[in-house]
Amino acid sequence: MQYRSHREVVREFIADPEVAAAFLEEAAKDEDRRVFLLALKDVIAVHGGVSALARKAKLNRANLQNVLSGKVSPQFDTVARTLDAAGFLLGIKPKIQQHSV
Repeated sequence: MQYRSHREVVREFIADPEVAAAFLEEAAKDEDRRVFLLALKDVIAVHGGVSALARKAKLNRANLQNVLSGKVSPQFDTVARTLDAAGFLLGIKPKIQQHSV
């Protein structure tokens, strides 16, 4: 039996754009913003790669790579353009308040 890494399995699932969108949405909920950047890095790898998406989004590849590695904090425009180039829309939802008991 051949084993695959967790990352390989995740990337197989996020090849489906609907699953990738849900994956990014869940990652964005984490308090640690690096979780979203790691998820975005995986989605980008599956949906075109950093170089191709940087060209399509008209972003500097090295700067995008630095954002995805956590070396540089992303600007809103960078995230929005990257998501658009990968075929995703950025959305906003109301935060659901948990009721105290």
